Amino acid sequence: MSDMNTKDFLIGTLIGGIVGASAALLFAPKSGKELRGDISEGASTAKDKTYELLMQLTRRVASSQTLRLTKHKM
Repeated sequence: MSDMNTKDFLIGTLIGGIVGASAALLFAPKSGKELRGDISEGASTAKDKTYELLMQLTRRVASSQTLRLTKHKM
């Protein structure tokens, strides 16, 4: 149950960060070229963070599965 709460929290944090960053970019007074550059940079950052979270989650799941298999064999 704790794993589900952690997963939900990470997903909510990611979505909230994306929405907040998008709103900040769209409401900031900038030229179109600057805004497009900021959006591109924000998308790249979101992609990188998503990849990092995915790798962390993958390691956690793999570690959890290894632990379960080890306990099951005992």
